[in-house]
Amino acid sequence: MRIRLVIAALLASLTLTMVGCAKEEGPMEKMGKSLDETAENVKDAAEDVAEDVADATEDAAENVKDAAEDVAEDVADATEDAAENVKEEE
Repeated sequence: MRIRLVIAALLASLTLTMVGCAKEEGPMEKMGKSLDETAENVKDAAEDVAEDVADATEDAAENVKDAAEDVAEDVADATEDAAENVKEEE
């Protein structure tokens, strides 16, 4: 009697194992894969945005540097002109 019970338990375990290893995906597995794919897409999009922001920041910094250099040149020119005007008035 015990042997039959053990054999029945083993067969039940084997059957459950085979069902659990079925190749067909269930709805939870499909949803999990969908969530993984969505998370990967969000990550990729965030990386793209971060790169765009970094590029825009570099461009803005270069523009500010160029503008500051232009202002410095204008101030230097104005200073020279003012110095020449002072010498002419003397």
